[in-house]
Amino acid sequence: MVDLNRLALLVVKPDGVAQRLTGEILAWLGKRGFRPLALRELRLAPERRSRLYATTRTAGRLDWELNAVLYALGPVHAVILESTPVPGWPSAADRLSRGLKATPVPGVPRGVGRRGCKHPRRPEYGNRR
Repeated sequence: MVDLNRLALLVVKPDGVAQRLTGEILAWLGKRGFRPLALRELRLAPERRSRLYATTRTAGRLDWELNAVLYALGPVHAVILESTPVPGWPSAADRLSRGLKATPVPGVPRGVGRRGCKHPRRPEYGNRR
């Protein structure tokens, strides 16, 4: 029997997929005890997005509408992760969503990784090479 407390769902949004960050994200999580079990690339339809965020929708209406636009930009990577139990965390999903935070890179806008930028035509966001 599968212990669901050892599993977590990670969704790499379309901008991360376009920047080819899935491998880096999985490597970063691997160093923290998560192991990918399955990966699927798909387009997240509005009704599936609603079900996915039914229990986590805490932001305001504007954030929700911008999120809808973001998911329409392209495919997402849905990854099932497995982790060994960690004391103090009831589940792998809880640890993934609340316990792991990336260290921000100084001088880089929030949401932009080392490798690229969200605004390739704006030089102040860095070069995407």
